[in-house]
Amino acid sequence: MSADSTGADQVSGEKAQILALVRKCHHEGVRHGFVPGVTPILSSGATFDEDDRAALVEAALEMRVAAGSAPAGSSGSSPRCSASAKRT
Repeated sequence: MSADSTGADQVSGEKAQILALVRKCHHEGVRHGFVPGVTPILSSGATFDEDDRAALVEAALEMRVAAGSAPAGSSGSSPRCSASAKRT
């Protein structure tokens, strides 16, 4: 076994541990049962199950997460678009 495969195996094992902890945390945080007058009823918003949470964390671990907004102080457009807009 090469050093590269050993390192990859370790990362894979650590990733599996992290995802298992995410699933465990999901189950610990989920409310079980409905208590009238106590259990909140949300009018809108996303509802995530354990697979959704695990997929989100996995994407973050693999750096496959895209931000939905431009950095502070940015116009939100690329330099190429800004340059072409100045010419007109």
